[in-house]
Amino acid sequence: MQGILLFDIDNTLLQGSVSHRQAFHEALNRVYGIHGDVESINPHGKTDRQIIADVLARNGVDKKTASEGLEECMDVMARAFTRLVEQEKLVVLDGVFEMLDFLQSHPFGLGLVTGNLESIAWEKLQRTGLKKHFLFGGFGSDHAIRSKLVGIALERARDLFPEGSSSPVFLVGDTPRDIAAGRDAGVSTIAVATGVYTQNQLLCHDPDYVLPNLTPSEGLEDILFRPVR
Repeated sequence: MQGILLFDIDNTLLQGSVSHRQAFHEALNRVYGIHGDVESINPHGKTDRQIIADVLARNGVDKKTASEGLEECMDVMARAFTRLVEQEKLVVLDGVFEMLDFLQSHPFGLGLVTGNLESIAWEKLQRTGLKKHFLFGGFGSDHAIRSKLVGIALERARDLFPEGSSSPVFLVGDTPRDIAAGRDAGVSTIAVATGVYTQNQLLCHDPDYVLPNLTPSEGLEDILFRPVR
């Protein structure tokens, strides 16, 4: 196997989803009775679990109450997203289809490391035609800490691709939190400036590589076929 690639979803493969944000607000209101705004806690790169916890803390909800309602909140959010996304056209970022088709023609294992709840992640990919490229992942419903999701994804990858246990691993994401998660997990990091952070801002967090986007001409192929640093 040539390697394992772990992709973030929001602002890496797809534009951020309005329905996802609305689903947060609906679930927080129904379960905890608050009108918390997820944008108030800089959600970029955080897991859905962490976003819920941070919004609740910002609104004065104690940890015991937050913990007791968490599973219900995630369930309400997932169901709300399924309903709300019917009215939204999810947008695949430039170059992603071509990039995934290229990777699919080579011996790479493609997975996800996303803060999205698992059901929301798969639904986004199903609706945009990307799901067929991915078989496993680590999700925001698995753990609140993003670096833990990398380890979870790799455990699942080893079950599917035992021959790839010694292959290089690359984590692809658009935020400093993606870079930190990859570094903490001991894998190579590829930052892409397709979200709210510029290339220069991402460079300040010392990823292994930085790209402007995932179009085939921008260097991803060169990274994957050179020795890992």
